[in-house]
Amino acid sequence: MKKSEENFNKDIGQKIKELRQEKGLSQNELVDILKKYNKMITRPTLSKIESGKNKISAHMLMDFCDIFKVDPSKILHTKDIVTLRTSNNDIIISLKTRKNRKQIIEILKNLKTLQDLD
Repeated sequence: MKKSEENFNKDIGQKIKELRQEKGLSQNELVDILKKYNKMITRPTLSKIESGKNKISAHMLMDFCDIFKVDPSKILHTKDIVTLRTSNNDIIISLKTRKNRKQIIEILKNLKTLQDLD
């Protein structure tokens, strides 16, 4: 894993941990909530996400956003993206501005399911 990718994963994981703690949830409680979103992850997997050792998918990002009632930009640390989840559960990501386009695409590439973005 590249250093920038490693930092990116740690930043996202830290933000997810902060949001979980703000809601007063244990890791086990968050895992139980994620199961309602058909995410079959374990507490050790969540721990790896929070520590930055595991990447999250775009769909899991959106699930965390739904659970914590935050915009994806809060977890991704950028204000320049807009995301939507369609009725068939596809995720559409658009940029609010072209100003930071390359930086934002690099951020999005670090999500598991968006490796082919360019």
